[in-house]
Amino acid sequence: MKYLLPVILILLLTLSVFAPWLAICQGQGRQDAVTSATPIQKDIYNNIKVTRVIDGETLELENGERVRLIGIDTPEMDDEKWEKAYEFTKMLVEGKKVRLGFDVQEKDKYGRLLAYVFIDYPLEMKIKRPAWYYFGRNNRNNYLFINATIVRAGYANLMIIPPNVKYADLFQRLYQEEK
Repeated sequence: MKYLLPVILILLLTLSVFAPWLAICQGQGRQDAVTSATPIQKDIYNNIKVTRVIDGETLELENGERVRLIGIDTPEMDDEKWEKAYEFTKMLVEGKKVRLGFDVQEKDKYGRLLAYVFIDYPLEMKIKRPAWYYFGRNNRNNYLFINATIVRAGYANLMIIPPNVKYADLFQRLYQEEK
């Protein structure tokens, strides 16, 4: 019995030293920087200006943050179609106030906001509707859905990455209609 107490103490000491190391090795003791960040204040993105379009799917906001449009993939710079996709997105949003909608993940691995982008219009406002625009309506506003418009106009392929699938069916339908 007199040897049992030291053995138990040694076991407890050993466990207390190795338990944190074991948890880290199994991935339980760490979180990715993106997921451990403080949740974003979504209300500040209800009326924010796009100051620059970086490419067909990436925007810069007046607060310096970058936004990656969810669900779409536009051509890369080395593709001959890149400039058309870039110019189209620029025409839609640069210098305009937008509203961001979020899905399950708020940021990507590069720290960009992952968002659906909308431009709201008062219900009574008459809007010229080119065929490739995708408009929606809620109880407060008409809105132009930027992600869907880029797909419908043929400037993007689909890039549906779970768990961000809120509008995946809509994007799929618009993509098929465009083809």
